[in-house]
This record gives sequence, structure tokens and C-alpha cells, in this order.
Amino acid sequence: ILPVDAEDVPIDSVMLNVGGVAGEVSELDTGEFTLVDNAHFGGVIQLKGYQLSEDNQTLWLWWQATGTPDDHYTVFVQVLDEENNIIGQGDAPPNFPTGYWRNGEQYITQHAIQYPETPPSGDYRIITGWYHPIDWRRLSTDTPDAAYEVAHITFSGS
Repeated sequence: ILPVDAEDVPIDSVMLNVGGVAGEVSELDTGEFTLVDNAHFGGVIQLKGYQLSEDNQTLWLWWQATGTPDDHYTVFVQVLDEENNIIGQGDAPPNFPTGYWRNGEQYITQHAIQYPETPPSGDYRIITGWYHPIDWRRLSTDTPDAAYEVAHITFSGS
């Protein structure tokens, strides 16, 4: 069968939305993760823990579906100064879209945090949450900014 357009002109390829496809998932290695309590997003995703690289450049987040998300969401990671200015950020969608997650499934997302060339000296906090990539709507939490704080870091001058 050759794909054709509305005027019966042959086309090179067709992309079909057939849903999510996942291979067999191996046991997650979460032994090095710092555990997080009561971090729930939209009643469908829970943050279980995190791991931060020694250079504060990479953050791994351990998630569990506690329901079925209604769409595909993106994780935001922000590094904030004392005035809540963003000095670093590492947003990324999970490798397996959240719209296909099922209750009880667990995933790890990896985030490369981008900073200015030399981050200013000071104390910072790292927050995370979920947003819809089309309308920027965040999944709700029990915090005012729909985000949870996961770590504190310090940069010292060179």
C-alpha cells in the first residue's frame, strides 16, 4: 500500500499516532537517591527522590505515577537565588511521555542544568514541577507556586 495525499499523489512517508510503545523496564537503581516525602503533582505524579551531581550540573528525579496523566507534561528544574530569580534551569520532558504513564509505574528523568558562564557566589535552592508545554499550565501541588524544593546548593567565587 502506497501512501497518497488527498489528491491521490504519492507521498514519501506517513506518521501514525499509534500510542506509546515501551520495552521491558529493568529495575530502577534508586539506591543513591535522596528520598522526598509528600511531593504530589496534579494527583497523578509523585516525586519519590532526587540525585544531584557533585558539580550541581545534573539532576536526576525519580517519579511514580499515582494515576494516569491527562496529557504529556514537561518537567521544570529551576535554581533560584534568595530573591527567587532564576540563575539556572534544566527543563525536559521525560523519555516516555506522561500521557502514557499508568498508575504505579516509575520513571527517572535527567536534567542538565544550564547556568550563566560563572554562577554568582551565593546560596540557592533547586525547585521542580511539571507544566504543559503548550499553555504553560503547571500541575497543581499543595504549594503556592506549584513546585517543590528538592535541594540547596552553594556557589563560591573563583
